[in-house]
Formats: sequence, structure tokens, C-alpha cells
Amino acid sequence: MSAGAAACTCYSMGTSASPPRHPSPRRRRRTWCSTRRRRRASAAWSSASPATHRRRRRAYLRRRSTWLTCTPGIAWCVTLAVRRLNVDGVGRLLTDGWFGGASWSPCGRFLTVVAEPKAAPSASHFAASAKGEADKEATRGGGWALREDWGEKYTGVTEPALFVLDTHGEAGGLLRLPLPDGVACVGQPTFRPGGDGGFDDLHVAFTGWLPQPRKLGMIYCYQRPCQIFEASIGGAVARWVGGTEEEGATAEVPVAAVTPALRLARSPRWHPSGDRLAFLGSAEGFETHNGPVFLGIAERGDAAAYTHRVLVPEVEVLEGGSDTELAFPGIWADALPKDTWAASADGSTLALTSAWGSTPTVLLVDAATGAVSRPEVSRSDDSGRSCFAPRAAATVLGAKDGHLVVQSSSPVDPGVVEVWHNEGGGKYQAFSAPIAEGDTITAGTSNPEGPDAVSPLAGRFEVLRVEPDVPTADGRSDPFEAVLVLPSNPDPTVVVVPHGGPHGVFPTSYVPTYAFLVERGFAVLHVNYRGSTGFGAAALRSLAGNCGTQDVSDCLAALRAARDTGLVRKDTAGVCGGSHGGFLTGSAKP
Repeated sequence: MSAGAAACTCYSMGTSASPPRHPSPRRRRRTWCSTRRRRRASAAWSSASPATHRRRRRAYLRRRSTWLTCTPGIAWCVTLAVRRLNVDGVGRLLTDGWFGGASWSPCGRFLTVVAEPKAAPSASHFAASAKGEADKEATRGGGWALREDWGEKYTGVTEPALFVLDTHGEAGGLLRLPLPDGVACVGQPTFRPGGDGGFDDLHVAFTGWLPQPRKLGMIYCYQRPCQIFEASIGGAVARWVGGTEEEGATAEVPVAAVTPALRLARSPRWHPSGDRLAFLGSAEGFETHNGPVFLGIAERGDAAAYTHRVLVPEVEVLEGGSDTELAFPGIWADALPKDTWAASADGSTLALTSAWGSTPTVLLVDAATGAVSRPEVSRSDDSGRSCFAPRAAATVLGAKDGHLVVQSSSPVDPGVVEVWHNEGGGKYQAFSAPIAEGDTITAGTSNPEGPDAVSPLAGRFEVLRVEPDVPTADGRSDPFEAVLVLPSNPDPTVVVVPHGGPHGVFPTSYVPTYAFLVERGFAVLHVNYRGSTGFGAAALRSLAGNCGTQDVSDCLAALRAARDTGLVRKDTAGVCGGSHGGFLTGSAKP
């Protein structure tokens, strides 16, 4: 058994074979004694002083350090350990894809995480006088103080901060890094690679969000002003490990602004050399719900100062293209892949996923010239599956030494995960295989060929180019797209689905909710009206001030285009949607 398999077995000891149904008297005696010992230990733990808690916590980490540092799945294991520790000053650990994140130091000893600092204890003015030590320190009346959070799915998250964990256990607790001046919260940390493993080589890049009049709604309204910073934490970590930095205190570290001239900059990704990083940004930001971003490179100078350049700029209007394919619309992405620089073995090419019209597309970007291309992928046998169609969705999951791991799907096919082997010259050979029996990653996974697998639907999809009925305010009548998903039965009733946002897009990927409608015999028409992402900045801005008119007109034009194909019924139609699409659905008249 491999080391990875051994680690999984060791960590899941609680799921081993269950005891006999009728234990023997000796076994019952041992169980009773164990229960008494656990109760006594729990009582002793509850009555222990804070200093005792810290000492026991450090001893716990030292006992686990050998196992943690030799396990291939170390990041996963340490995350679980952090969640289980009762660390003073730390509340909720954030592991989402926006604020959250974790990054290992180049030496593999320190881990930086994002967490909500624990709020100071508070008590009501009307609460009875308490005798406990914690209650004496509580702020009277603080129980009624409003701490605004970031809204839906971020309940209780008010000021996410960066913390550093020493996996060797020599430093107790977590070291909190300070917020830069004028920053409301931070996230998306990543250690700078390189160096000889000393404390002087510990530098963390992260995203800092600027103060907002309202925090509410970050989960969907996430295009907030933000900048990228770099913190040199080596001195603070050395003091912390040496015991001169007070546990629980906020460390003093020098912080430099990497993108001070930009209103929006996020998703920092270090080059393997550590002398530059890639990011997504916008010079002036945008007031709309969503918008285009450029792909930028920030390069580190001799004086540790950064200069940035735009590698792939925003695209205002789509120029060129053909009757069957849109021109390149620019970068429409929320984040870069963690290993975006690994699209080539020498770090000269970046890989990312961006919306190209209605289609999530894998892009390759030359780091020197900014030239954008799409990979040429060949397969020995695609079995005629629609997830390999030209307009099917493809998303980069990871990269290493120039090879890509990509997930492909279509509206009628849940798709596959493939490895795209780099053959050179932008050409890739794709292959996928079932997980082998006995492989170390089989724990907790389903056999893709087994009964839990989701089969492709007996249907197909088409991407329609639709001419609008009315021009935009600046007189443009650029076409937009609608994705028509058809069931296997003939002459189906079509259900029109306008997306939410309003600045969003319905991708040509698998969505179980609408796949269910197709499986039940309905056709589904996803309308990416003007104002959707992935079609240029001018088309997106054209919807501002015209909601309820331009988008409604485009939905009706898309319905006529679908009926003109002769593939759906012309006498009946349905409509459904959520968020902004729900408003449009509610305004529909029979």
C-alpha cells in the first residue's frame, strides 16, 4: 500500500469494522472504564487554565507533526486539524473560492489560511452578573452591536484576515497578519516561491478589498474595488517561532501595494521564479453588476517595487469573426487557475478558462507577447459525445509541466475529466481512463462506469446566432446568442430561460436542473441577451438603463429564431428563470 493510501486508512480509523453486536462482559467492562476516563478528561480540560490549553495544544501539534509532514495529502489533513483546534482569536475558517484559500510556504513548513477573527466577548446590559473569567472581560452592551457581514453564504463573516500556521508545532496557535491601511478585509493568499527555505524568503501575496458603503451581497455582486498586496512576513514568523512574538497578537510586517494604480485587481498567481505574478484587473472598475477584466503581469523590481503591464486587454466591440464564430471577446473570468503558469514547462505560457460568447473555453496566453490561442485537441475516440463538440464547455482544473487537466461537458452530457498531453505547438492529445482498482485516490470516489454515473441524455444542442429587433442606444445591432437544447422526441414544447445577473451568461455546459426538463421531453432555450458576459464590453453596458425592454425584446427574438428552425412547437412555449431572469419571467404574459 502506498503512503497516500496508508494516510487515508490512518485518518479514517473511525470507519473501520464495527464491533460485535453483543460484546462480551470483558469488552463491556473496558467500554465502561473508557467512558469514565473520557468524562474525567473532559472535566479536567474544561477547568484548565488558558495557559494549560496552549501547552496541551502545542503538545498535540508536536505529536501530529511527523505524520502531517510526511503525508502527500498534507493540505487536506492540516485543514482538518485547524478546524478541530480551539485556537484563541480565530473563528470561522474560510475555504470558499473567493475570500478563502490556503498556501504552503516554499519550505513546506508554514501554511497561510483565511479566517474570521473571533469577536470579542460581549454581554447584554440586562444579563445577570457572571462569575466566569470570560464574562468579566465581556463588553457590557456589546451583545446588541451590529457587525455587518458580507451577506448571503457569508453570514457572520465581517473582516476576514490572514493567519499563519506552523505545522512543526514549535509556535503555538496562529500568527495573525495585519490588514493594510485602508483595507476592509483580505483573502486569496499565495506564498511567493523560490529561495533557500529561510525566514527571509517568506513573502505572501494576497487580495485586499477596499471599504464599501454596503458589504451585503458579495456572493453575487463580487466586482468590488480591490488591490493586490505583498507582505514580507519572515521577521514576524521568526519572532513568533522564537517565542518573542506574543501569541494571539497581530504581527507587525511590512506590506507593499503591488497594484496601487488599479481600482480592481485580484487572483494573484506567482510565476515559478517568484519575480512576477499574473492577475486579473481593471483600471477604472465598472459600475455594472459584472464586466470585462484584463490579464496583467506585475513584475518585481530591484527595490522590491512592482510595475505592471497589461498582457491581454479588455475588448470593447467584437470586430471580425465569421458567420459561425465570434471574434475574440477578451477575458471574462472570475479567477485564474492556481497553477496557471504551468501551461508550459518553462513558465512561458499561461492557461485559463474564459467565456467566449456562450462557451467556456480554454485559452493559452503567451506571457511575452500576450498572443491568445486555443488548444488543438485530438482524441483517439470521442464516441460521438456532445461534450467533445466544438461549442461544448471546457474548464481547466489543473496544469503541470505543460500538460492540462480539463473537464468537458455540454448541456446534454455531464462530460468527462481528461488529461490533455502537450504535444508541442499548441497541440494536445486528450485521454481519460477509469480510476484503477486499488489506486490511492479511490477512497471516497465513485466508479465513473458504475451505477452512480450520470449518463448523457438522448438529445443535442445548438448555439443560435440571433439578430436583435431593436438597436442599442448607440445604434449597434450586433447579434447575440441563444443555446437551444433539444430532447430526443420530435416537436417538443420550448421553455425560454433568461439568465440572472443581469450581467451573466448561460454556458454551454451541463446544468442538472435544465437537463431534467430535457429528459422529460421539453426543449430549453437559454437566452444570452445583449448585456451578457462574454460578448464585449459595449454589448454588456448597453443593457444599463434598458432592463425590461432590451432584454425582453431579445428573448422574444430568440424564441422566434428557435421556432424558425422547425425543431420546436410554434403554438406553445414556457418561460422560467431566477434572479433577474425571474423578474423577466414574472413580467411574461400568456
